[in-house]
This record gives sequence, structure tokens and C-alpha cells, in this order.
Amino acid sequence: MATDQHDGDPASPETDIHSVQFMEEFTTCPICEREYEDPRMLPCLHTYCRNCIGKKQKQNGGSFTCDLCKDGAIVKVSAVNLAINTMVAKMKSMLTGDQAESSTESESDASLTEKTCTSCEKGNVATCRCQDCREFMCKACKRAHNNVKILRDHTVVSMEQWQKMKEKDPHLDDTNTVNKLCLEHKEPISLFCEICSQLACSDCVVLYHKGEKHRCVTIEEAAAARKQELEAAIRKTQQTAAKFRGAWEILEKTRNELKGSGEQLRTEIKEAIKSEKDDLEDREQRYIGNVDAVVKKNDDKIEENIDKIEMALEKLATAFELGESVLDFGDEYHLLSLDLALRSRLADLQKLQPRLPSEDLSIIDISEITGDDAADATDETDGGKSESTESEQDVSEDTTPVWELASTIGAQGSKEGEFDWCRGVSVSLDGHTIVADWGNDRVQVLDKDGKFVCLLNSDKKPAGKLSMPQDVACLADGRFVAVDKSKFVRIYDPQGRFYLRFDTSSKDEEIKMLDVELACVTVDRRNRILVGDCKRNVITFHYADGTLLKTLPVVGPSHLATDLRDRIVVSCPRKQKIRIMTKEGKLLLAIDSYGETGKLKPSGVCCDAENNIYVVHKERGGEKGVHMYNDRGQYVASVGSSFREPFDVCLSAEGHVVVSDEDAIKVFRKKPKGSPSE
Repeated sequence: MATDQHDGDPASPETDIHSVQFMEEFTTCPICEREYEDPRMLPCLHTYCRNCIGKKQKQNGGSFTCDLCKDGAIVKVSAVNLAINTMVAKMKSMLTGDQAESSTESESDASLTEKTCTSCEKGNVATCRCQDCREFMCKACKRAHNNVKILRDHTVVSMEQWQKMKEKDPHLDDTNTVNKLCLEHKEPISLFCEICSQLACSDCVVLYHKGEKHRCVTIEEAAAARKQELEAAIRKTQQTAAKFRGAWEILEKTRNELKGSGEQLRTEIKEAIKSEKDDLEDREQRYIGNVDAVVKKNDDKIEENIDKIEMALEKLATAFELGESVLDFGDEYHLLSLDLALRSRLADLQKLQPRLPSEDLSIIDISEITGDDAADATDETDGGKSESTESEQDVSEDTTPVWELASTIGAQGSKEGEFDWCRGVSVSLDGHTIVADWGNDRVQVLDKDGKFVCLLNSDKKPAGKLSMPQDVACLADGRFVAVDKSKFVRIYDPQGRFYLRFDTSSKDEEIKMLDVELACVTVDRRNRILVGDCKRNVITFHYADGTLLKTLPVVGPSHLATDLRDRIVVSCPRKQKIRIMTKEGKLLLAIDSYGETGKLKPSGVCCDAENNIYVVHKERGGEKGVHMYNDRGQYVASVGSSFREPFDVCLSAEGHVVVSDEDAIKVFRKKPKGSPSE
């Protein structure tokens, strides 16, 4: 029974096998697109002409792969040894016999009762039919048939019995006996060997299927048993087909949901961008105005200092002119009369010193440009800090974490696992520690126990060579990222082999190496690479393949980190503060102190899963340590202070604080609650 098929529905075993289109396709070779000649069936049940299979095998070195299903099954046996698809002839007869079926039932019945004998040429009316010989016989031919010893076990039915059989199967083959003759002996195929699963004529039985190892039955008996088995197999396979149809429906539903989600997100993005356009234009004008104001203010300071210097130069020039004119044109009288005044004035002028501004007026602090927005954002972040109670502002002593030194990895040297001034440090998801070994011009990878694993650029590719590596980071897929004194960011696979390198410029921008100082690199929760350039004063965002996503102007980014809110934490030793900003560059808050009165001298930074911030503090000739702040920038605790020259900090998957300290890596862990503190 045919079923309605919608466009895009998967193929179904419920296809209408009685349709003319189906039968025409069934009788046409997919290769030559003509009616089959000697149709041979592959293990995948697709059929081709024997000659077509043979030609393909010659072209492909003796092998043949089905073009229809691409099942991967390669047929190497000769096409002669493949099974003959006997259904092709049946379908062909059904296709050509459809016109005859339009006759009336009375005409059909008359044709059955008026069959002539096909065993002789006398034209006598047939009275019976031999099912094994597939011949209609008259009375005389029946007697002759029964007198032949080898034919006595054949099944002979009367015309009335044959008529009933014909009514059950209108397509019962009563004329095309050629297709049911043994190809070897040209005898009717009437038997089936159940052991060999082969059709056979009477001669085949005598020659090949005799003895206890064979069991031959009539094709009717064998077909009846095999029909039940085939029907059972089809029913069972239909259950598999139902599973695949269910899976197809799930995938189609998923696809539709994906399209819906994509369309909804596109609409939301368009609406969000549209709603912010006016605000962005206002901010643009305000920011540009602020830049102009800062430039004018700094330029006024520069002009004031230039005026003072020019005035001093005029005083010096006056003294030089008089003194040199006395020396060049005066005599002893002039020299002696003016000597005291000249030397006194020159002595006073020698005490003058040019004074430059105490601040770098060439740098424009982003907080001066976005000051109003930063204040608003800080108020939002604090969540009404002025109304909060003292207990909400201060971190309770009961919840303040206490840290202890868990282990120290490495020592000074150039061997595996030894370091010469550690710089950037990072820990991968699988627990590997990656260390920028600056003094040894290499990056080392260590396992969880601190044992050496490999060097980056382990395959020693020229493009992967590192010189004075500054910082490292880890991608989510286990690859490593490193920056050094060159203008390139390099990526390596988990075995340390060089993968690719890219620069941080756009396609329309050419950057010379002298214009670049890649100081830091990190990877955010979206697996994007962020690179800080101290000379260009920018942070560049890249996809994991190096493609530039955007460039964000930031003053002096020496160290970088991101938290789970997509906030960017920037350490700027030049400004002696930590800035926390949005991914669009909007300043949220700044950290410039530690404890109650300490002035922060920041270096490396990182964030944990709760968005707490860890900062390396490094005061030349003074205190050195690592400090912890909460997500609002409030001081929480000191992680440790027993350092020689700390540089960078990161968090392991276990929550341990990992610090690069001169020629070693120090790992700190939280003390369990209730344990005595130092």
C-alpha cells in the first residue's frame, strides 16, 4: 500500500512497489541506463548488468563499488559469480503485462480454459499442466509424460487447479519459461537444495546435490518456508528502519530549532545594535570631546614647560654672547673689568636644571575619557555600596581564606625542569604547567608532579622558534599559545609541535617589529585569544585560528586575565593599578592598593571560577607578594609573601595558586578550615 511522502522525508520501506515508476527503475541498469542484460545483484542488493560490472572492474583494477549506496563494500569477485536477480524478469513481465490485465474477467477465464498444448505441435486443447516442466499438455502428451520414468515424480495439475492458482497470483508465469530454465542444462528449475541454498533442475540434483549432505525439496515447499522467514526478517528490519526514521525526525526537529534560534538571535542582535546606535553616537562625541580636552590640557602643561625652558635658554644665550664677545673682541682692560660679573652670572646659570613634567603627558588615560561611564558602572557594580552595612563591605574573618605553600618546582639552571628567570605561567585543563623560561629562550611543559614533559617547538620548526618568551596561555583543546619579543603569536599542539603563527595586525595594517611589544596573552571562556601590546597600547582579540576579531585601545597592558562575566582584567605597572573593564573597553573599576594602606605595584593577574582576582605585587626593594580581591575589587587576603622576584600568577583546575618566582614555580593551596594558621 502506497504512503504519502512529504518533500525531504527519508526513504521508507513502504514505497509503492506496484507503481510503474518503481518497476521501470527496477528493470533499468543505473550505469548504462538501459534494460538489464544478465542482471547481477551485489551484497548491498543493488543490481547492475554483468557487463557493466565487468567494465568497472577493469577500470578499477578488479574491484567494484556500488555507486548508489556508497556502502563501502568493494566487490572483487567476477560478475559471473554474483547472484542473478531473478526478480528483474518478473518485474519486466508485470510491467509489460499491465495492458493485458485491462481485459475482462470473462476473457481471462476463457483464455485459461482454452489453453493449447505446448508439448506438441498438434494444437490440441490442454487438459493439464506440469508444474515442473512448465508445460501445458493434452491427453496424449500427458500419457507420454507419465510413461517417462524420470518425469513420473513431477507435479501435474488439472486446468481447473491451474485456474485457481492463477486467480491467486494473476502474474503467475505461464509463458516465459526461458528465465526459469537451468542455465547449464536448459532443464526446468523445479527443486531447491536447502543445504546449498541453490535452485536446481533434475540434472543438477543428480550431478551436484545428491547424498546425505544435501536436502532437495520442491521450489513450492522451499518458497513457502523461506517466505515466512523473509517476512519475519522484513518485519524485524522495519523496526530498525523505524529507529532511523525517528532519528531523522529528531535531527530535522533539531535543525528547525537551530534555524529558529539563529533567526531569533539575528533579530535580537539587530534590535540590540539598533537600540544602542544613538547611545554609541553620543558616547563617540563625548569621548572625542574628552580626548580633545585632555590633549589641550596636557598641551598647555607642555607649553608652560617649554616657555620656562625657552626663558632659561635666552638667559644662557645672553651670557654666552657677552662672554664670547669679550673673549673674541675685547682686550685685557675689557676682560678684567667684566670678569667678576660674567663669572658670577655663569655660576648662577650653571645651577639651573631643566625640569620636565612629573607625568608622561603623551599618555591619555582611558579613565579620563570614559570617566562618567566608569563612575556609573562602578555604582552599578557596587550595587548601592553606600547603603550596604559594614558587615557587607568587609570580608568576614571566618570566610577569609588562608593559604599555604604546597610545593616549589624547579631550580636555577638550563637543564630540563630548571629555569633562568621565569616569566609567564599557565596551567592547562589536564593539569600541565606551562612556563615561559625567559633566560633560556624556551617554554617548558611540566606534568602535574612538576616533571618535564616537552618543550614548545619540539619539532624545531624555524617558524616556531621562540626568543625571550614573555607569556603563555592554554586553549581549551590542549594547545598552547606563546608570545615572545617578536611580533608573532605562536600556537603549539599538546605535544609541543609548532602549529601556526600570526601577527596582531589587521589586513589593512602593516606593523614593523620595532612598533610591537607583545607583553601578555590569555584565553577567555569562549576560547578566544587576547594579546596585549604595550607599545601600540592595544588588546587584540583573535579566534583560535589567529583570525583578528577586534582591537581594543588600552594603556600599557602588561598582564591580562578574563573572568566568567567576560570582564577583562588589565595590569598596568606604568599606571600602578589594575583596571577591570567590559569586553567593549568600558571601565568598571580600578584597584590601586592592598590591605589597609599598601600602594599596589601590580604585575601578573588571574581570575578564579568565582571571579575573584589575584594580583602579583612587586615593589622594587620592598614587599613582594600575591593578593586576592573579590569581584568588586575589595581586598580579601594575602596568598603569600615569601617571594624573591614574582612575575606572573595563574589558577590550576584544583584551585591552587601557581606563581612564577625568578627561577622556580611556587604552588599555594588553601588551608582546610579549622587548621592552625601561621
